Amino acid sequence: MNKLNSIVYLQVYRRNDAPIESVEKEVSHFLRFIYTRSKLNKDIVYIVVSYSVKGRYSGYIILVPDEKCRDQRVLDKEADIIRSYVLTNFKDIYVDIEKPKKPKYYIPLPPTSFFR
Repeated sequence: MNKLNSIVYLQVYRRNDAPIESVEKEVSHFLRFIYTRSKLNKDIVYIVVSYSVKGRYSGYIILVPDEKCRDQRVLDKEADIIRSYVLTNFKDIYVDIEKPKKPKYYIPLPPTSFFR
């Protein structure tokens, strides 16, 4: 087995010219997809973090291994599945996969100009 190095997180972005109504609709569908994935995959804990500052919104999907999961490939594969789903099904949002470069379980919050 591949030893677990860290958590994986996906930053959720809005496309520059995307209308807010469309983004809200896509994010709603995306969150339902994440909920379904979390029910199917018992090796991963899914954490959804979002916040807003002065009308700008940010989001993360954080994948944390269950205490029994010791294989980094499980997290990496799930992150790829989520990214592929977004690329295939949405036009106004996208995600980037990140692995923290700091100590374990550190997630940097994005700047207020998060939606690029």
